[in-house]
Amino acid sequence: MSFYILWNTPYPVGGVTSFCVHLHLITGAPIIRLSKIDQKDRPLGEWGVSYRNMTLQSIRKLTAPILLGGGTWTIDAETWGDLMRENCVWTVLHDETEFRTMPHTSQIDPRRVIVMREHNLCHYPTAVLLPQPYQPRFDKVPDVIYRTIRAISTARLDKIKGTERIVLANRLLPDFAKVRLLGSPNRMWVFSKKEKLPELQDLSGMPSTFGAGADMHRRALFGVDMTEIGNDRGVQYTLLEALDGGSIPIVSPRFAVKGLEQLTADSPESLARVLTRATYKMPAALANRAWLDQRHAPAIVAPLWERAIH
Repeated sequence: MSFYILWNTPYPVGGVTSFCVHLHLITGAPIIRLSKIDQKDRPLGEWGVSYRNMTLQSIRKLTAPILLGGGTWTIDAETWGDLMRENCVWTVLHDETEFRTMPHTSQIDPRRVIVMREHNLCHYPTAVLLPQPYQPRFDKVPDVIYRTIRAISTARLDKIKGTERIVLANRLLPDFAKVRLLGSPNRMWVFSKKEKLPELQDLSGMPSTFGAGADMHRRALFGVDMTEIGNDRGVQYTLLEALDGGSIPIVSPRFAVKGLEQLTADSPESLARVLTRATYKMPAALANRAWLDQRHAPAIVAPLWERAIH
């Protein structure tokens, strides 16, 4: 076995889980989870892949390296320390929030940290920079005939995802141009906005199945993600899903990616203007798919991860 992926987030949706699933799909590395008992393989949410619960004692016996795919929120400090001492553990840090809030970061070996956005090297200068693993849902950009929705957002409904900006833009738009919100809600944040943003109260998010995001982007002309994470910037899974499904990304200026055909907006008003005036162009979608294939194709990315962890 080349390495194991330690899936360590309580949520079956979101970027950390997406990362673990995509890395498993392109490398075949098994997904494991720290548990009080050993169990047989079981489904990971609705993703169509499996993981195995393992005790710390069983994990200690593994001879291959372990890649910590998420944070350390569900591992107590003593257990985390034992795990770091007993195994060759690589830690993936996804965005700036983890550098600030993740417990036990002092026990992470800075020489065994992996980041997927160049900007995050400022937090761990000795980290290894690797492209995000991504298993495409489609072989090519789906035809425009499928695109019956003007705009969607598959990002989580949350403060840092800029959901409020999208809702306020929707209030300025005619029905045909409104952004359809499909991301999983941060229930606590949505509840806190029940008076200001009542539009969010009955939304439940799309299924957490492999390819669900790309499937929805196949049906849309534009994919909207207003994420703002501190000083962070760069590629997110929602963007890769948009490129896979062929919708044209509309993003915050800081998260605009060089080389992509995309639109930007930094306020509800500017987002409403973009959604009113923008025209879908198939050549742009094809150019974006070429960018995806050149930088995130499994045949290119999988060997990079394999070599880095060894």
